[in-house]
Amino acid sequence: MKPLIGILTADGGNLFRGNHANFIDLIRTGRKRKHRIIVVTPRSFSADFRSVDGFQLSEKTGIPTWRRIHCAIPSVIYNRLPNRSIENQSAVKYLLTKLNQLPDVQLFNPHFFNKWDLFQFLKQAPSLAHLLPETVPYTNPKSLQTMLQKYPILFAKPVNGKAGVGMIRIQRNRNNFLCIHQTKQQKRRYHATHQATIERIVQRLIGNQSYILQQAIPLSKYKGRPYDLRILAQKQLDGNWGISGIGIRIAGKNAISTHVPMGGKLGNRKQIINHCFGNRSSIIENRIKETALSIANAIEQASGETLGEMSLDLGIEQNGRLWFFEANAKPMKFDEPEIRKRSLNRIIDYAEYLREDALRKDVAYGNIEM
Repeated sequence: MKPLIGILTADGGNLFRGNHANFIDLIRTGRKRKHRIIVVTPRSFSADFRSVDGFQLSEKTGIPTWRRIHCAIPSVIYNRLPNRSIENQSAVKYLLTKLNQLPDVQLFNPHFFNKWDLFQFLKQAPSLAHLLPETVPYTNPKSLQTMLQKYPILFAKPVNGKAGVGMIRIQRNRNNFLCIHQTKQQKRRYHATHQATIERIVQRLIGNQSYILQQAIPLSKYKGRPYDLRILAQKQLDGNWGISGIGIRIAGKNAISTHVPMGGKLGNRKQIINHCFGNRSSIIENRIKETALSIANAIEQASGETLGEMSLDLGIEQNGRLWFFEANAKPMKFDEPEIRKRSLNRIIDYAEYLREDALRKDVAYGNIEM
């Protein structure tokens, strides 16, 4: 029997928040495979956690609409809560804890990642240490001073940041310093002749937020612009990690990151890898996949969480050396059509695996008979 799958998102008005188009794509993919998928919110769950008042997609008129539905609690729940502030609400924290404790419910991707935690996770895997650029928590101007003595270019990144918003690039030149602060609205430049001045500027920009400082990596360039790799790792029908796709994001003009919302552009992976690495291209591509799988396994093992997918940001130098920048437990949509199609199917594959695995354990423990 195929599991009822619930997409968990946030309450909002008469319906719910989140990327409705993304939910519709997943529900349509599920229907092709005879799966029933509904949307649920924290307010959907009954007091005894046996039933939900969720939302079911209806397309009878040819126009997607949502109708309320009362049914049993889904046996698999895919967490797509849209942001950290919602996830950190006490009522939502209680809900996630409760769902994790229910024997008949399998919740995956229970929360967002924290950038600093990720680096601590990967430090526990000696075989991956060479992938980590030096990264320290920003505690005060002294921490910035120490890193600037080591590296001419640094990035300051918000620990709970997303899509490059709030990122700061700090550059030490021979006679001056340059700082670029990236927000949703603009990239603002600050110049200073003294290091103490740039330290005060960075401290003011960071304020009370949690940031990390990270050495800048000299990324490989395509047509004069740096690029990095976005890799989608997802669990498969056998419960093991697989690579659903590799994308390339090219930095925009005068940009300090490759994020598309910040002006970055999608690149043709094969074309760019072939251009930059020639007859080493297949070796490089295999190394990227193997590295991404090792990272995904290490993060899951160290976190102790049930994870079904993550996107990984890797940098690559012109000599082919790979670097880990960050991972995201709530991947944004990949625009490459073949990656998109595979990603939707793998979410359902993993939901099937979780349900079957739970049933196998019940049989093994004598909770049910087959």
